Amino acid sequence: MKFSFGTGDTAGYALSLPFRSCTEEQIAKLRAEVAALAAQLEALRGKTPRDLWSEELDHLEAAYATYRKLRQERQGEERASAAAPEPKRRRKAKA
Repeated sequence: MKFSFGTGDTAGYALSLPFRSCTEEQIAKLRAEVAALAAQLEALRGKTPRDLWSEELDHLEAAYATYRKLRQERQGEERASAAAPEPKRRRKAKA
Protein backbone atom coordinates (compact mmCIF):
# COMPACT_ATOMS: atom_id res chain seq x y z
CA MET A 1 0.00 0.00 0.00
CA LYS A 2 1.32 3.44 -0.91
CA PHE A 3 0.56 6.58 1.12
CA SER A 4 1.05 10.08 -0.17
CA PHE A 5 1.52 13.11 2.05
CA GLY A 6 1.00 15.65 -0.71
CA THR A 7 4.68 16.37 -1.23
CA GLY A 8 5.52 13.42 -3.44
CA ASP A 9 6.80 11.54 -0.40
CA THR A 10 5.50 8.04 0.14
CA ALA A 11 5.57 5.96 3.31
CA GLY A 12 9.15 7.08 4.02
CA TYR A 13 7.85 9.32 6.77
CA ALA A 14 6.24 6.42 8.61
CA LEU A 15 9.25 4.19 8.09
CA SER A 16 11.60 6.80 9.51
CA LEU A 17 9.71 6.93 12.83
CA PRO A 18 11.34 5.16 15.77
CA PHE A 19 9.67 1.85 16.50
CA ARG A 20 8.83 2.85 20.08
CA SER A 21 6.60 5.66 18.76
CA CYS A 22 4.27 3.12 17.13
CA THR A 23 2.01 2.59 20.12
CA GLU A 24 -1.75 2.23 20.03
CA GLU A 25 -2.07 5.57 21.82
CA GLN A 26 0.15 7.32 19.30
CA ILE A 27 -1.67 5.75 16.37
CA ALA A 28 -5.04 6.82 17.83
CA LYS A 29 -3.69 10.33 18.38
CA LEU A 30 -2.45 10.56 14.80
CA ARG A 31 -5.73 9.24 13.41
CA ALA A 32 -7.66 11.83 15.42
CA GLU A 33 -5.34 14.53 14.10
CA VAL A 34 -5.89 13.35 10.52
CA ALA A 35 -9.67 13.39 11.04
CA ALA A 36 -9.56 16.92 12.50
CA LEU A 37 -7.41 18.19 9.63
CA ALA A 38 -9.70 16.54 7.08
CA ALA A 39 -12.69 18.27 8.69
CA GLN A 40 -10.86 21.62 8.55
CA LEU A 41 -10.04 21.05 4.89
CA GLU A 42 -13.64 20.25 4.03
CA ALA A 43 -14.81 23.35 5.90
CA LEU A 44 -12.34 25.49 3.94
CA ARG A 45 -13.38 23.94 0.65
CA GLY A 46 -16.97 24.90 1.41
CA LYS A 47 -16.12 28.59 1.78
CA THR A 48 -15.83 31.23 -0.87
CA PRO A 49 -12.86 33.59 -1.04
CA ARG A 50 -15.18 36.33 0.23
CA ASP A 51 -16.10 34.18 3.27
CA LEU A 52 -12.42 33.59 4.05
CA TRP A 53 -11.62 37.28 3.68
CA SER A 54 -14.52 38.24 5.94
CA GLU A 55 -13.43 35.79 8.66
CA GLU A 56 -9.84 37.02 8.51
CA LEU A 57 -11.07 40.60 8.73
CA ASP A 58 -13.14 39.73 11.82
CA HIS A 59 -10.04 38.22 13.47
CA LEU A 60 -7.98 41.29 12.55
CA GLU A 61 -10.58 43.67 13.97
CA ALA A 62 -10.74 41.73 17.25
CA ALA A 63 -6.94 41.66 17.54
CA TYR A 64 -6.72 45.37 16.76
CA ALA A 65 -9.35 46.20 19.39
CA THR A 66 -7.34 44.22 21.97
CA TYR A 67 -4.14 46.02 20.92
CA ARG A 68 -5.80 49.45 21.24
CA LYS A 69 -7.20 48.61 24.67
CA LEU A 70 -3.80 47.46 25.95
CA ARG A 71 -2.11 50.52 24.45
CA GLN A 72 -4.59 52.88 26.13
CA GLU A 73 -4.07 51.11 29.47
CA ARG A 74 -0.30 51.41 29.16
CA GLN A 75 -0.51 55.06 28.21
CA GLY A 76 -2.73 55.67 31.23
CA GLU A 77 -0.21 53.95 33.49
CA GLU A 78 2.64 55.98 32.01
CA ARG A 79 0.74 59.24 32.55
CA ALA A 80 -0.08 58.27 36.13
CA SER A 81 3.51 57.38 36.92
CA ALA A 82 4.80 60.58 35.29
CA ALA A 83 2.39 62.71 37.34
CA ALA A 84 3.26 61.06 40.66
CA PRO A 85 6.26 62.60 42.41
CA GLU A 86 9.19 60.34 43.17
CA PRO A 87 9.59 59.51 46.84
CA LYS A 88 12.45 61.29 48.56
CA ARG A 89 15.38 59.13 49.48
CA ARG A 90 16.91 59.51 52.89
CA ARG A 91 20.61 59.79 53.15
CA LYS A 92 22.43 57.54 55.52
CA ALA A 93 23.86 59.34 58.48
CA LYS A 94 27.64 59.38 58.60
CA ALA A 95 29.05 57.69 61.62
